[in-house]
Amino acid sequence: MNQQDTHTAPDLPESDNHSDCISRLPDSILIEILSRLPTKIIFQSKCVSKRWRSLISDPGLGQFHTSKISSPPETTLFLRSVVNPKFRFFNFSSNFVSIQVEKSGDGSLFSTLIVNGLHPRPVEIVGSCDGLLLCSDARDLVYYLFNPITKDITAIPPSPFPCHSVGCGLICKVEGGILKLYCLVLIQRAIDSLETLNFQIYSSGSNGWRVVRSSCPGQLGRVFSEYSISPAIPYKGMLHWVHLAQGVMIVYDPLGNPDQCRFIDLPGEKPRYDMFNRVCNVCEGRIRYFEVENLSIQRHTFPGIRVWVLSDHEKGEWVLEHHVARSAFFTDDGCLKREMPLMPRMSLMPLAFSPLNKDIVYFWCAFCIVSYNVRSKRLVIEVENYAGKLLCYKDVFPFVFPHWPMSIPEILTKNCDSDV
Repeated sequence: MNQQDTHTAPDLPESDNHSDCISRLPDSILIEILSRLPTKIIFQSKCVSKRWRSLISDPGLGQFHTSKISSPPETTLFLRSVVNPKFRFFNFSSNFVSIQVEKSGDGSLFSTLIVNGLHPRPVEIVGSCDGLLLCSDARDLVYYLFNPITKDITAIPPSPFPCHSVGCGLICKVEGGILKLYCLVLIQRAIDSLETLNFQIYSSGSNGWRVVRSSCPGQLGRVFSEYSISPAIPYKGMLHWVHLAQGVMIVYDPLGNPDQCRFIDLPGEKPRYDMFNRVCNVCEGRIRYFEVENLSIQRHTFPGIRVWVLSDHEKGEWVLEHHVARSAFFTDDGCLKREMPLMPRMSLMPLAFSPLNKDIVYFWCAFCIVSYNVRSKRLVIEVENYAGKLLCYKDVFPFVFPHWPMSIPEILTKNCDSDV
């Protein structure tokens, strides 16, 4: 066998050599390479050069990248934070491509996001829609749109009207993966009428606010407060607030029919004083409603579990999916087995459905976040020794990370070099 010639031309410095090779790649090859990378890495690469930023900003790359992905999107639970300008989330899957997940000192999986430019203002998450988070500066009533993948953020002009809202919501109009329009809606009780609700609406299309008054049945306003209303649920281009004290869902369409709202009765027994034993959110593309009776665990059993699905949105009709009068639960965790029979009332509170699995419901339980499978009856500790406050449904925002994130207009902050 002939010996190969080992003489080669002198090498360029490694950094210059690589940079020169990459700069000479045609756009088609570079797009092919980028499309195979995780979403987070792609958006970090926008800082490489103007050319890369232009290619990555082109919607065509997003469509090409998404077409190559066969796995379902990642999901998480974002938790409301009012102590510091950090957003905490918990990851319940083995892979998390969008944001780095770190191990805390107690071994739980969590990470934090810092909104650059807002420090040290206290910020809390108050809603989400289409891969975007709605955040609020509680002291000044300033609202922000935040993309947790790209770290883009924009401030929404403050309302010029007196604002004593008891709830808010975000709805987006998306076409071809591009954000065309978004609306922020503040819902508040009318001071001059117990049978009227006021909606303050900001539209990015007009870049302005307006107030709409809508009648509500049964003097709903009498018991209307921030403690009785759930976070907004975006669904079918409309916003839905669950009024747990009255057992109704408020449906409002700020984009299609902003001059009136309608009401859907919740299924099951009407709640009395206990508003923390039920939860409602979008799961597998439909609104589902979960109820635990009495929030008490005795002898390793749930007193009762019911799960409904909103089968007809127009007619407001619900269908019962699961009804278990006394459901034995199973867990492989020894500590959980020992603690649960001794837990007092209110120690197990439903937080949210898994966005992409209708059989999984998350609970706050003994300073842990646990998942419960309504089919297998199995409890699994997802996050141990959560050091925060007692959690309820109002603190949790189920979130689906899109395969390709949307850009937000009027960017105030672009954090290209963050390693979060």
